[in-house]
Parts: sequence; structure tokens; C-alpha cells
Amino acid sequence: MQTNKLLIFLKRLSEQEIKEFKISYMNKLYDKTSVPNRLLNYLHKYYPNFSSDKLDAEKIHKSVFKNDTFNRNDVINAFSDLRKELKRFLIWNSKEDYAFEKDTILLQVYEKYNLKNHFDLQLKSMNRRVDKESEDIWKWYKKMRIAHENYFDPKKEQVNLSEESLMEAMKNLDKFYAISKLKYACELENRNQVLQNKLPEIKLLKELVNESNDQDSILHQCFFLSYQLLQQRDENTYSDLKNIVLKNIKIFSKENQHIFLTYLINHHSYRMRNKLLLSRIDFFELYKFGVTYEIFIVNGVFNVSHFNNIVGLACTLKELKWLKNFLKNWSPKLNEEIREQTELMSQVSILFAGGEFEKIIKLTRTIEFKGINNKLRYRCVQIASSYELDDYSSQDVIDLCTACENFARKNTEIGENMKLGLLNFTKFVKKLSKFSPQKEKIKTELKKGEFIYFEDWLKEKISEL
Repeated sequence: MQTNKLLIFLKRLSEQEIKEFKISYMNKLYDKTSVPNRLLNYLHKYYPNFSSDKLDAEKIHKSVFKNDTFNRNDVINAFSDLRKELKRFLIWNSKEDYAFEKDTILLQVYEKYNLKNHFDLQLKSMNRRVDKESEDIWKWYKKMRIAHENYFDPKKEQVNLSEESLMEAMKNLDKFYAISKLKYACELENRNQVLQNKLPEIKLLKELVNESNDQDSILHQCFFLSYQLLQQRDENTYSDLKNIVLKNIKIFSKENQHIFLTYLINHHSYRMRNKLLLSRIDFFELYKFGVTYEIFIVNGVFNVSHFNNIVGLACTLKELKWLKNFLKNWSPKLNEEIREQTELMSQVSILFAGGEFEKIIKLTRTIEFKGINNKLRYRCVQIASSYELDDYSSQDVIDLCTACENFARKNTEIGENMKLGLLNFTKFVKKLSKFSPQKEKIKTELKKGEFIYFEDWLKEKISEL
């Protein structure tokens, strides 16, 4: 019974939503003693887990239908009818969240009943509201739809219409098409770069990325520049995109704020991977900007990858006071399942940045880190902290490196790139731990450009030789 579609649906609702469904909807449509209401009241007793053995079809039938003749089809049909009512309720309850869709239905109602003045006033009202919306591809779709409704109103004499609304529909259709095409092309390019896949051919894209930019639409400009940046990795394009995005961040929808800032941040990651000139201060300022505007919060949860990157950058730049304040304010927004581990790893990073290596060793002895990223970082921090302490011999550090290498080679959760970074890290720590490390030889090998964990710390230790 737990796999029943209605029960799965009901599980997702809050207690308040269940009450609203019962009181504000079902009780107004049906008598309280009706089958739908009796079924809902019976099921509500076992909310939210619905795991009781009393959710057996025969027991439900006996309670809801009040007779001894069991008919499974009665139960099936009752569940089906209640699920239909639940869907209607959720649509009714969500109408304020989808204002344009609600307004469009109302427009069709006015058209059906030939309420000409109401229809015209509704169109004007919809147009004003859409004009005030954040910059998003769907804004241009809505404006096209409004212009379409204005021109193709069946109560108008088509031959006497001005072409203005038709041209407006065409203009907004062009914008919707062009921006959508660029947006999806950017996402494909970004995705395939991350996965190192070849970009498939995208029809009708060439003319969009080669023709002059739409200066009337900031959204178009940003997706145009984003695609150029992803394709060419040009620093001037990066600067142009960054300036426009930061200046106009408030006019973009939440989704587009996240998209553009992520492209800018990913460009810094591209620089790091390819050993190009990198301004960590610029990188950090982008993240601080995103925190200020809460761009990394999605559905009320702080993205953990961005969270960890912020912690790492702040530690590298010794922005520890800012970081402690950041952790206090934003750790509660992490996903509850990973919050404790992420906070612990952040505290370890702060201790390392502050040179409190003994505290790190004591802490890492008492904590079992979960999640492959935390496990990898913990091992690197443990090795680096041991190297820094006089209490640990060179052989102790080398033994820790060997144990870490065995972990990396045996663990199937570790991707090839992560494994490479970890093995390169232990390789260089072993070289540094030798009785008389060859500084110039190590520096030359480090310049080969392979991915390495804790590269900044390694460079610092090499410079101290």
C-alpha cells in the first residue's frame, strides 16, 4: 500500500497542507460523512509514514464503506477519486505562485463569455506585470503571448487591425528564440567541458553567435558573452561579462543570477586547471558577491560545492575573521545530512590556515570523516600538519603518504582526476621529506602542470628549502 500513488503524494505534503486540503477544500465540496472525506480522515491517522498494517485494502473498505461485503474495486476507485481531488486542490492552492498562468486562464474565460472590456483590461494588466518581472527567457515568451492574444482576439475584425501587435509578437518571439538558443548552447558547452565530451552540432546556432549582439536586451548580451567565454576563454570577454552581470544582478531572475555567476567562477577554475594567471582576490570577491545576494541558496539550501570553495579560498587568503562570520551565518543553510561533516572540515581548514597543526592532529584522531571529498581533504591536511610538526619524523610522514596512496588506489569512489591529484601530492611530500631534498629538481617537476592537491602549500614548503 505504501507504493500507492495517493499515499506517495500525501507524504510530500506538510501537516498544514493536509489540514487545508481537508477543511478548506474537501469539506466544502463533500459532506463530512461522504466516502472521499471518510477515506481522507482514515488515511490522515497514519500520516506521514503510512506504514500501519491497518492500511490494508480490506480494513480500509470496512472503515470507509461501512459494510461487510469487501470489494477491492471500491477501494481502488475511492483512492483514484481522492487523488484527482488532491491534484485539483494543489493547482487551486498554487494559483498565486503561477500568476501568468492564472491570468491566461482568466483571459480565456473572458473570451468565452464575450466580456470584451474585461478581456482588454486583463491584457493591459498582464502586460504591465510582465514588464516588471526579472530578466528571464520566459519574460519574452509571455510578452509574445500577450501580443498574440491582442492580435488574434476572435471578437476583432482581423482586416481592420493595426499591425503593431503582430510586429510586437514577432519581436518578442525573436528574443525568446535567440536567448533560449544561446542559454541552452551555453549549458551544453559548459556540461561537455566538465565531462570532457565533444560538443554536438547545434542547428541554427552559428548565425546567433556570429551576428551582432542585441543591445536592447541585457539578458541576450550576457548569454552571448557567456557562450563566447566558454568557447574562447578570452580575458576581455570575461571582464565584459563580469561587469555587466555585477552591475545588473538585481534585474535577473534567481536562476540566471546563479547561471552567470557560476560561469564566471568556472572560468577561474579553468585558469587554475590550465596553470594560467589567476587572481585569487578576484575569485574570492565573486564568491563574496554571490553570498551577499544569496545566489548560492537553491530551494533554501546552500550549495555545498560553493560552500567548500568559499572556505578554501578564504583560508588561502587568510580571510579568517570574515570566514568565521560566514560559517556562523550560512552553515545552518547547508543540507542537514552533510551539515555537521562540512562544518567540521571547515574548522579543520581554519586551524590549518592559522598554523594550529597539533590541534588538527588531535581532532583528526577523534573524528571519522564521511564523504569522499572530506576523506581526501582530511588525509591531505593530516599529512601536511604532520610535516609541519617537529614531533613527526620524516619516516612518519612518508608512512602516512604510503597509507594515503593505498587508500587512493583501492577506493572505487575516487575519480581518476581526484586520484591523480592525491597521488601527486603524496609524491611531492615524500620528495620534500627526504634527508636532502633537491629543491630545483622538485620545482622543475612541479611546473609540469599536472593536477595536485594542496599545491599552494607545496610551493610554500619548496620555497623554504
